[in-house]
Amino acid sequence: MIKLLHRGDTLNYPENTIESIKSALNNINYNGFETDLQLTKDDKWIIFHDDDTKRLTNKNLIIKNTNYNDLPLIKFKDKHFKIPLLKDITNFKNSMKIFNLEIKEKFNISDSSKNNLLNLIKLIKSPLIISSYNWKWYDWCVDNNLNFAHLIEDYNLPENGEFWIIDYQILNENIITKIKQKNIKIGCYTLKNKEDLNYNYDVEIWDNN
Repeated sequence: MIKLLHRGDTLNYPENTIESIKSALNNINYNGFETDLQLTKDDKWIIFHDDDTKRLTNKNLIIKNTNYNDLPLIKFKDKHFKIPLLKDITNFKNSMKIFNLEIKEKFNISDSSKNNLLNLIKLIKSPLIISSYNWKWYDWCVDNNLNFAHLIEDYNLPENGEFWIIDYQILNENIITKIKQKNIKIGCYTLKNKEDLNYNYDVEIWDNN
């Protein structure tokens, strides 16, 4: 069983920052971290969850309409943190810790943006899980020998794939039956308490705030 920290160590640092990711990698209780990828106006892949900056900064900018250098800083506990580039975590030392990269972008972006993403992913030497709610990324990952997990938030289930990560709250007997029939590896998000565990998952994604 694999345990990942959701958006890094969000107890001590703002989510999806270099500091939160490094802290997650140094946490002996977890096997790695989950983080999110967005694309800026100037074609920079960044580590950020939301479509805009409103929740984490005092400015409301749409990520896809903003150049990277114009993105505001994140304020957290009276300190300011930079929104990182995906490139910033590609030079981490080789580790057996797992990087779970969730692609927030839809698949209908340019081929050059996809190629940029692939080139950056190839620089990461740690074990990788690529995941997305946008299931069209599945074939792209298969074509590029990347391990893809379908993210599932409702009772609409994929027709393909070998790895599903679901909202643990929707798990039911129908889903369990399909998992067993298709020999699917199963993960869950986002756990907050031990009482949330309702199945013997292969991967658990935990909050720590």
